[in-house]
Amino acid sequence: MTVLWLLLTLGTQGLFVWQPATGMTDGDAGDFRQQQELIRFCSHPDVDVHRLYLLFDPDAQDPASRRALITAADALDIGVWALNPGSLQHRWASTLKRGRPADHQAVLDWLDGVLAYQRAAPREARLVGVQLDIEPHRARRGHRRIWRDRQGGLRHRGNRRVAQQFVELLGRVRERLDQSGTGLRLAVSLPTWYDRNDDEESFMLGGKSLAQHVQDRADLVTLMAYVDDASRESLRRVLDSIEDELEYGPVEIAFETARGADPSLYRSGVRELERLRRRTTEALRGRRHLVGTAVHHYGDAYGSDRRRWRLPEP
Repeated sequence: MTVLWLLLTLGTQGLFVWQPATGMTDGDAGDFRQQQELIRFCSHPDVDVHRLYLLFDPDAQDPASRRALITAADALDIGVWALNPGSLQHRWASTLKRGRPADHQAVLDWLDGVLAYQRAAPREARLVGVQLDIEPHRARRGHRRIWRDRQGGLRHRGNRRVAQQFVELLGRVRERLDQSGTGLRLAVSLPTWYDRNDDEESFMLGGKSLAQHVQDRADLVTLMAYVDDASRESLRRVLDSIEDELEYGPVEIAFETARGADPSLYRSGVRELERLRRRTTEALRGRRHLVGTAVHHYGDAYGSDRRRWRLPEP
């Protein structure tokens, strides 16, 4: 990671666009209108998105339509990052059995598709990086959870093996990106408790926390902040939970807005989200590793057309 890139992105905003990305890049007649709505939103002065994490799903997207969206974002200096489909997490964990590794190849195959796109794209349609959202603590094989909650974190042998596989995956992704010559950066989404180390749970692995292992391999980590309002108590929880990662390396703080998550800002709306974002940024002003903040679900928040998520006219 270059120091220049970090300096240019300090204090900026990221946005995750999951399923709506498929609807606006599937090649039908409505793509252009939906893309323009997203781009207008990203350039709204109250939001001012600089990092657009866009679902990259070759099986469901029209290449020309996706390229048009990335080009439109680039024209406004909005950097687009390829975001993996949620199903990739389950495919990665599906082979995790006693003595068998996770399916790293499934992730690398998806990454190779991203790299192929990057090599073929004209300059104005190129990606900035890859956002990998694969959470080992949600690992499942079929309908069965592999990760064991309330079992001491990585003190549990099975959990420790899942974590080791995750670190190995990130090492292989990092290597593939570095060897590709594309210049793509790597961001990884994490919960805020992968650095925990107390009597109840420990996420230490070989002298470092799991969070630090991830940060060693990524250019940026996106820390998921799960709160449902902008109260002082919520702000304190956010600040306390990200301190170690922020001291260690570049961090982006993402606020959960998904409808099904708990806690989530989904029911609170845009005013509460912006209040929390502003308070968080002010409290962390001057911290050299703070890249900015992000919103984790465009579709359930700004893109939902619910009254509490409507922005004022600029």
